[in-house]
Amino acid sequence: MYKINLNQMAEQEHLSFYYFSHFFKSKIGISFQKYLTLIRLEKAEMMLRETTSNIIDIAADCGFANVKLFNKSFKEKMGVTPSEYRQKHERQSGGADDKHLPFTRDTSESGSYIKVDTVKVLEGLYRHLPQVEAAAPSVPPAPARSVEESLVLDAAAPGDSYEPHWNRLLTAGRAAEGLREDWRKQLAEIQAEQPFQHIRFHGIFNDEMMIYDESEDGTPRYNWSYADELYDFLLGQGIRPFVELGFMPGKLKRSDETLFWWKGNISPPKDMAKWSELIRQFVRHLVNRYGMEEVRQWYFEVWNEPDAIEICWSGTKEEYFEFYAATALAIKSVSPDLRVGGPALNYITVWETDWIQTFLQYCHEHRVDIDFFSFHSYSEYWPGDEHSGGLSHTQPPEFFVDTIHKVRERIADSPAEALELHLTEWNFSLYPHNLLHDTMFMAPFIIKNAVDSIGLLQSLGFWTFTDIFEEMRAGDSPFHGGFGLISMHGLKKPSYYAFALLNKLGRRILARGPYYIATEENGDIQVLLYNYTHVDSLYAKGEWSGISEQNRYDVFESKEALDVSLDIRGLQGDYKVSHYTLDREHGSVFDAWQAMGAPDFPTKDEVAYLRRQSGPDLKVSQIRDASSYTVHVTVPPHGVQLITLHKQY
Repeated sequence: MYKINLNQMAEQEHLSFYYFSHFFKSKIGISFQKYLTLIRLEKAEMMLRETTSNIIDIAADCGFANVKLFNKSFKEKMGVTPSEYRQKHERQSGGADDKHLPFTRDTSESGSYIKVDTVKVLEGLYRHLPQVEAAAPSVPPAPARSVEESLVLDAAAPGDSYEPHWNRLLTAGRAAEGLREDWRKQLAEIQAEQPFQHIRFHGIFNDEMMIYDESEDGTPRYNWSYADELYDFLLGQGIRPFVELGFMPGKLKRSDETLFWWKGNISPPKDMAKWSELIRQFVRHLVNRYGMEEVRQWYFEVWNEPDAIEICWSGTKEEYFEFYAATALAIKSVSPDLRVGGPALNYITVWETDWIQTFLQYCHEHRVDIDFFSFHSYSEYWPGDEHSGGLSHTQPPEFFVDTIHKVRERIADSPAEALELHLTEWNFSLYPHNLLHDTMFMAPFIIKNAVDSIGLLQSLGFWTFTDIFEEMRAGDSPFHGGFGLISMHGLKKPSYYAFALLNKLGRRILARGPYYIATEENGDIQVLLYNYTHVDSLYAKGEWSGISEQNRYDVFESKEALDVSLDIRGLQGDYKVSHYTLDREHGSVFDAWQAMGAPDFPTKDEVAYLRRQSGPDLKVSQIRDASSYTVHVTVPPHGVQLITLHKQY
């Protein structure tokens, strides 16, 4: 009878709602919401046979929002209304129909919801193995083997110009977090060191932002105070909003489904006219406050992953199409120059459905404006085969770029004209407590995918800039596997410096390959080398028992160092050579934390010490009257090195 949803169950089990949704369906054979409805119908069937309660009370006792919904669901399943069912079984003794199987079984695609729990089996097996507590290594073990490469570059080559896309979009959890001082301090530090152009986050219309209310007679009331405070701060830091329009204000919600512990309402509006007017008044206020010239440079993204039915959107796909159309019309009614798009599509939907084509076909047929297309991508995937055990699989290293190409292919197969393409969320794992997020693995992971996607996207929004992030429980150690580039204590992870090194590249590409990119700008040369090492086959198949708080590097497939003989030709004159080194021994704050004993709650002195250990090692030298430059470098697994030649006059 209680209001219960997928997100609440996931939180109770300390799981990502994405993971729980796919895990549940693979075990039970049907989605969580369908299973819950069948449980309620099963209870209702028993009450209709065995009690004299009226239909209204039975609907309420079994968790249905109203009698109409109860009647509809019951008739879809049983072929008769509840009243007809009761009449049919009236005065029958025994109550139960011996031939009736539980709804939750005969509706399951697998025929039975009793399957082997792979995770529990693995946990049981591992309990019988010798338990050796891994000590935090002070120095990473030396690689046993190396791969030798020879790289010859011509500094005088014409090269190809490009626009960096990795510094256009920053992301964060939700709007209300942007009112916190520690969040603001971290954003200001990023913007001072490596500025981004736009920032995106959830929940601008959450009730905690107090934007929308209604008087007793239902008249809308708007309060822009918190939104103004947030946007004023962002613009003051030189970063513009990429406005995700969601979640639904409480007074406008059609139903009660929520997401995350902070209860973002995923319901469509109960009154589309009031929603449209909220959007129009919101955009008008922004234009009046900041000026049309400013707001024309913002983006307005309609909702977040509406394809994730029952997770991020409780309506239907068709209802989202209508919702998008109404929202886009409201924005364009203020000015046709404002940019609107979406739908922040989930990557699994990209691969498995024609959602993109049907959405863009709808926009075309109904003459609905769409200026950009947005989507998300992570490395994890849930295969539908019976052998997967419900475990997420980590995709191959090429998956990110393959997903981008798949999006472009599906857009090309639609009537849409050229659209800007924005990847508004991406990271290795979509779980906010994945222990690999803190490690050196992330630096080459980010660099590889940024380099490989040059020219394919307008922006690449890494999720997220900070571990001050509250979808689930707060992190219980400085390095709990959070998404962020910066930890809760303000410690900059290897992922942070991946972007810092990318931002030192020039604007013309001289050459690029599977482990490097070489660029030039105004006579200066930059060569970025990275040794990307993917997770091993066991981890990739969802077997994560090889990783722990103290042992995070034993789940990778290769331990080979990369030996590169670099020869840069076509130089003219004097140069200052700067050599940046980022690896487990140089600049990885996570590895430094392990070496100091991995304190869960570090003191101020310990945090200050770790801050000094964070960041690439730098060596500087001079070369005179040079026509070439040759150097041999060794890049260990998960390592990154940047060599820059700055022309001297």
